[in-house]
Amino acid sequence: MHFAFFVLLLLDVTSSFGRKGNPIELTDNDRQQFLVRLNKFRSNHDSSNMECLTEWNSKMEKKATIAAAQSCSTTYADDSYGSAVVYANKLLKSVAEYVKEIEELKHVYDVDNNVCNNPIEESTCNTYKQFAWWKGGQFACAVSACIDSSSATPTTVVACLFEHKADKSVRPYSNFGQACSFCSSGFTCTNKLCCKSSHTQGCASKPTNLVAVRKLAMIPLMATVLTTDAEEANKLLSRGYVDMGVFGYVSDVEDPKCPQLKKLVEMVTPRNQTNRIYVVDELQMAAYGRKGFQIKSVIGYAVEKEGLCSSDSHAYHFETSPNGNYFTSSDVEAELIISKHGPYAAYKYLSKQFALWKSG
Repeated sequence: MHFAFFVLLLLDVTSSFGRKGNPIELTDNDRQQFLVRLNKFRSNHDSSNMECLTEWNSKMEKKATIAAAQSCSTTYADDSYGSAVVYANKLLKSVAEYVKEIEELKHVYDVDNNVCNNPIEESTCNTYKQFAWWKGGQFACAVSACIDSSSATPTTVVACLFEHKADKSVRPYSNFGQACSFCSSGFTCTNKLCCKSSHTQGCASKPTNLVAVRKLAMIPLMATVLTTDAEEANKLLSRGYVDMGVFGYVSDVEDPKCPQLKKLVEMVTPRNQTNRIYVVDELQMAAYGRKGFQIKSVIGYAVEKEGLCSSDSHAYHFETSPNGNYFTSSDVEAELIISKHGPYAAYKYLSKQFALWKSG
């Protein structure tokens, strides 16, 4: 469901007068989602100097909790940090919905001329500038439900505090040059953001939120389905698919600990839903698109090569027929198939499509 968000106007206090703020507890996954999605929002600016948000600060979260609750009835003010307060006119359902609305604030601001497109939206511009301020560092957010006895529908306040306070009189970031072309000394480019090497954690860090990928196969075609969705797996089992066990583990979210993560995309042909392939490489997606495959879903996030982010398993891709594809993560089975013994005589080895993890 799509919820419209409204930035708190400095003079529009009376509309929320008397509302009580009830803090909504965040999970560790929520905190991780804020970090990942806000950094994704920042990287989409293709800025030459935009820095990454580095980590969640628990001390700042306590202040953000006060800010979110207080903003239900008055304007929050704290010069210690850069602050951005956003209202939702209905209960906020997820971090993803919140960040999506933050992205849509871009239309109120003209970065080339450093002006608001509408003078009455200056408060909205300032909130956007804080989220897009080029300096990164630590941050925290908090959520509060605003309860009003005169209204059956509560609203939601999301307050975020940032280590660095934006200068609202200047452009929040450099829009000249290519992404990362003007990173400060000691910073490297990671996913189009300038990040200190201690926060890139490129090849050594295993993602935190790993989920099991189940492998199901249609016998005797041996057409493979990989899924992280238990409901889909049960539906396929009812149609005659055989459960081949756990294929491996993938991340269920983008994780800044592993910047090499890519969407693991499931593609199918409209006329043959049993003919499925799984890719992370965009050129591969385009190539299969030209063959008539269409994107069906994203089942998680994986990496291209074993070793990245401590990945320790490959997905071997074989063609069983012009309309059949088989995947295995077993090195032993892959060697048997490549040797073309017994039932594997007609199998054709194509590639190692992606890498994943043997354990969660």
